[in-house]
Amino acid sequence: MSFNAYGQGIVDKKIEDDANYAAYEEIFSKIKNDKSVMRPTTVRSTLEYFTKKPYGWRDLDILGMLASLLNVELIQISRHSIPVDIKDSSFRNDFVKKNGLDTMVLKIQEKIDDSVLYAVKKIMADVYSVTTSMKESEMKKDVLNFFNAKKDFLKNLKIKYSGQKFAGSQCVPNIYTDLEAITKSSDTSTIFHEIIDRKDSLEDNAEALEQLEAFYKEGSSQQKVYNDALEISKWYHANNSLFGGLEDLIDVVDKMDKILNMPVPFAKMTELNNLVFEANTVKNSILENKYQAALRSINVDKDEIKKEFDAAIDSDLSDKKKQKIQDKYEEIEHTYTAWNNSISKTTSNLDSYVLSSQNTVRSFKKYIQSVIVEVEAGQHDNPVEPPAVRRKNVRVIDCVPTAKKKIKSQADIDAVVKFIKDELEKALNNNDEIDLD
Repeated sequence: MSFNAYGQGIVDKKIEDDANYAAYEEIFSKIKNDKSVMRPTTVRSTLEYFTKKPYGWRDLDILGMLASLLNVELIQISRHSIPVDIKDSSFRNDFVKKNGLDTMVLKIQEKIDDSVLYAVKKIMADVYSVTTSMKESEMKKDVLNFFNAKKDFLKNLKIKYSGQKFAGSQCVPNIYTDLEAITKSSDTSTIFHEIIDRKDSLEDNAEALEQLEAFYKEGSSQQKVYNDALEISKWYHANNSLFGGLEDLIDVVDKMDKILNMPVPFAKMTELNNLVFEANTVKNSILENKYQAALRSINVDKDEIKKEFDAAIDSDLSDKKKQKIQDKYEEIEHTYTAWNNSISKTTSNLDSYVLSSQNTVRSFKKYIQSVIVEVEAGQHDNPVEPPAVRRKNVRVIDCVPTAKKKIKSQADIDAVVKFIKDELEKALNNNDEIDLD
C-alpha cells in the first residue's frame, strides 16, 4: 500500500464523485458516533469495527481509505494528541505495518473558522506585506510556500557558514525556530494556529529577516562592505604588534569592530562603508610608506654591494679571482631583479626582504674576503717565499677623538675625515700595508 496511490483520485475532485464515497460516509458516521459517547476512534478500533459483519472489509482497504481521507485533509490522525504529518516517514511506516494503531486517534477535519483565516491573512499582510486568499486550501499553500522559502534560505546560511560567526548569525536561531514550528506539520489548523500564536515573535523578527535576505543576496553591496571591514579589522589586529604607524587606525577600527560585533548590524552599513573608506585611506598610506622604506633600504644595500664589487675589480687581484667575484655579483643581481618583480606595497613579508638584503651585503663582503685570501692552484707546487711586509691593523673609529665622534654638520664631517686621513698617513709612514677594521 502506498500513501501516494491512495487518495490520488479524489485530490482534484469532490469526494461525492469517488467510487468509495459510501464507505467514506460509513467511516465518518463511526467517528461521529464515537464522539457522541465520548469514545476515541483509533485506527485499531476502526479496523476491528469494519472487518466484522455486516461490513467484512479487508484491513488493507480500510487503511487505504483512511490514507486517502488523510491525504485530502477530510480526517485528522493524532498520536499522543499531536496531529501527524502524512509526509512523516516514521508515521507512514508504522501505519502500513500496523504498528501502534491503538495510539493513532481519528477525528473529522472540521472547516477552519473564518476568524482564524482572517487572523492569518492579517498577520501575513501586516508583517510581511503578503496577500493571501481567504480560501482555506489556497491560504495554506501560500503560507507554506512563503515560510518554507524563508526556512530554506536560513538553512542554507547555516550550512554555508557552519561553525562560523556571520553577520546576523545571532538572530537566526529565533527566526528559524518560528519557521520550523509553522512548517513542520501538514495539518492546516496546526499551521494556522502556529502563525497566530507566534504573531509577536514574527513581528519582532520580520525586519531582521528582510535585512538578512537583502544582505546575503548575490552581488549585495552591503555584504561587500561588511567583508571589507572584516578584512581591515583582521589586518589591523594581526599587524598592530609587528610594526608601528597604526595609531591613526585605532579609533576607526574600534568603531568598525563595534558594528561587526552587533547581533544585527545591517542598519549600520552606511556608517560602516564610511569607516571602511577612512580606514583604507590610512591603511594604504601605511603600506605605501612601509613599501618605500623597504625599497630605500634594499637600494642602499645594492649600492653597498656595487661599491664592494667595483673595489674588488679595481684591485690587484688575479683575473681568476676577479671572475669569481663577478660571477657572485651577477648571481646577486639576478636575485635583486627577482625581488623587484615580486614585491609591492601589498606584500605581507616586506621585512623579510629587507633582512635578506642586509644578510646579502654581509655575505658578499665575506665572500670577497675569502676569495682574496684563498691560495690559487699551482702556488703549492712552486712556493715562492713572499717578501717581508710590514703590516698594521687600524680601527678607523679609533682614529677619531672621542669628543669628535658626534657629527652634526658638514664641518664635523670634514674634521672627522681629516683625523682619519692624518692617522692613516702616520701609520703608513712606518708600514708597507694597513688593514682597516
